[in-house]
Amino acid sequence: MKVGVIGAGSWGTALSNILADNNCDVTICGRDENVVKSINSLNENFKYLKGFILNDKLKADTDIEKVISKSDIIVNSIPTQHIRSVYSPFSLLFKDKILINSSKGIEKTSLFLIDQIFADIFHNKDFKLAFLSGPSFALEVVKRLPTATTVASTDKQIAHLAQKLFNNKYFRVYTETDVKGVLLGGAIKNVIAIGAGIVDSMCLGNNTRASLITRGLAEIARLGKKLGAHSQTFAGLTGLGDLVLTCTGDLSRNRKVGMELGRGKLLQDILCHLKMAAEGVDTSYSVYKLSELHDVEMPISNEIYNIIYKGKSVSEAIRDLMSRELKEEKC
Repeated sequence: MKVGVIGAGSWGTALSNILADNNCDVTICGRDENVVKSINSLNENFKYLKGFILNDKLKADTDIEKVISKSDIIVNSIPTQHIRSVYSPFSLLFKDKILINSSKGIEKTSLFLIDQIFADIFHNKDFKLAFLSGPSFALEVVKRLPTATTVASTDKQIAHLAQKLFNNKYFRVYTETDVKGVLLGGAIKNVIAIGAGIVDSMCLGNNTRASLITRGLAEIARLGKKLGAHSQTFAGLTGLGDLVLTCTGDLSRNRKVGMELGRGKLLQDILCHLKMAAEGVDTSYSVYKLSELHDVEMPISNEIYNIIYKGKSVSEAIRDLMSRELKEEKC
């Protein structure tokens, strides 16, 4: 089957390279003509993964309509906030195709998880959907370092198809049926990672970081339970695994945003210097609104929202977290 990967950033390129390594007929679609030319002529994404030679079977194109039309399987890797605008004009092309999403986040305008966004775009037409997630930095995947991920779908056959499509000797894929839990874990970990970056930049220590990760996971699980996710999902690769990686890894864009915030830099200036999207910034807004809507206590996430959107100082946020009413440790 032919596979089209929509989005030629670092993650879309890394996934395309896996598929090419697996002898798939794969075309990656990107808006930047120079990136497309560099992949086709030099086997390199000079903008996002400079210096790494890609599989020479990988092809690139700028024509998204052509790529979607000619592909049996579509892999989405564009930022969550752009999914609706990019795919809506081509919704009729998706009938009977398989769509595998690899993006993470919550739509800011609707508070929809990604499965809800696609269902809304396609009006629940006859298409098959799966979600790839887990602790996986693109740079390490392109280096072919051992990585474990999960693909979730309510349709077990589609999950197993996606598993076989991506799995190889350096990229191990598990299956899962809890789509909501996988999507929530992948989205909210970016918010907590901003907090972890703040902690590290202010030299608050290992104790603080460990506490933040643990209580951050408790917040994710609380919202997940309210929205119908399975609690055990958050102990797996797409929950704890992805959270630990994003909160501690030097390649984490969301952690970098937090580090710059902790150093007193303005968010606008921080985002201007990032080459790629830091999904946690938009997701912090969505999570704050969801926690209000569903009456779920999420103090760490709420303070990240206050820092980003309300101009609250980092020192005030830390003080307010540490002076909250005493209670039992519960998820």
